[in-house]
Amino acid sequence: MLQGGASAPRRLKLSESLMLDPRRRLVLVRCDGREHLILLGPSGDIVVSEMAAAEQAESAN
Repeated sequence: MLQGGASAPRRLKLSESLMLDPRRRLVLVRCDGREHLILLGPSGDIVVSEMAAAEQAESAN
């Protein structure tokens, strides 16, 4: 069971979301230093890609 609270650090972050059409969406989720690109749709959800998360300093350049 997950336990949270005001003092618990967050591990999960929705980095981006992109609607492809009225029924499908791509989401980029970050968790524990990894990024997961997930396709959400009515026929099911698919992990498209998993990779190490880019550092904040790299994304600023």
